This record gives sequence, C-alpha cells and structure tokens, in this order.
Amino acid sequence: MPGFDLPTALSLINTVVVVGGITTGLGQLRRARHAAELSTLTKLSQMYDEEIMREARAFVRNDLANLIDEPSFQAELQTFPPGPRAVRINTLGNFFEDMAVYVYTGAISERTVMLLYSAVIQQVWSQTRAAIAIMRVGVGEDIYCMFEHLAMRAVTWQARAQTGELRKLLHDPALAAPRPPAERGTAQAAP
Repeated sequence: MPGFDLPTALSLINTVVVVGGITTGLGQLRRARHAAELSTLTKLSQMYDEEIMREARAFVRNDLANLIDEPSFQAELQTFPPGPRAVRINTLGNFFEDMAVYVYTGAISERTVMLLYSAVIQQVWSQTRAAIAIMRVGVGEDIYCMFEHLAMRAVTWQARAQTGELRKLLHDPALAAPRPPAERGTAQAAP
C-alpha cells in the first residue's frame, strides 16, 4: 500500500500508548498526593483537638504572661527536659514545629495550612515567643526555628490575605452592618 509504512505506524501507536500511560500515571500521582495531604491534615486536626493540646493552649492563654518573668519558670524553660509548667510550651512548640516541617518539605501545601491555621499560628507564636527566646538561652538557638519560620510566613500571609486572597471570598452583606440585639439570631437563608 503506497504511503503506508508499518514500522512508522507501530511506532506512532506505541508513542500514543506511552503518552497515555504517562498522563494516567501523573493523574494517579496527583490524587495520591492529595490523599496523603488530606491524611496529614486530618492527623494534625486530631492532634490539635487532643486534651493535652487544649491544656497547653489554655496555659498559654491564661497563665504564661503572669509566669514569664518568674525566675523559677525561666529556669524550667532553660532546662531539657523542661520543667512541669514549661512542658506545655514544648507541647505547642512541637506541634507547630512538626506542622512547619510538613509544609517546608512539601508534605502539605503552605496555602492549605495558611488558609486553615495562619491566624492560630500567628497567635500562638506571639503568645509563646518570649518563652521560646528564654528556652533558646538554655537549650539552643535552633529550638523551634521551623515554627518561627512558619509564624513569619503566617504574618506575611495574613497581611497579604487581607487585601488579596480572602477578599475574593463571598461575604454575606447582612453581616457587614451591625444589627441591634433584637434582630440578632434571626438568620435568613441566602437567596
């Protein structure tokens, strides 16, 4: 048959099959990555809600500011392992250090973490930074350096999000203006 070359046709078919296989494989890799990221985020969420984390957050929120200048508490912070009160700082620090490592290594996307946790990361860092600075005197300068990096990224992300990403979200106009107490609690469905 004129113009028909069997080896060329077979080569073309082979190329199409290979390209199809690569495309399918890449799709499967992407789905596997998303599944792994979702699994990691679920694990982080479960850890964040554990009793030990709730106690650590309550300690930081309610007690840390009153203890930070106390010499005995500073001594607890500067020892390894930390003292009984200071261990709560480690609980939070270790959690956010792990989260930061996951983000830094690409196990979970920074954008996803920032959408979910940036305000919390920023708040916990601002509440614990003085204690971490004291820890670094006794334990070493690199303690919670990944958490610090993540917190600085969260500050940047929050500032950028206020004018960019979060502004693109849809907002209910009824929430824009304050309502008198008599009108509160009567939510209406959006049209």
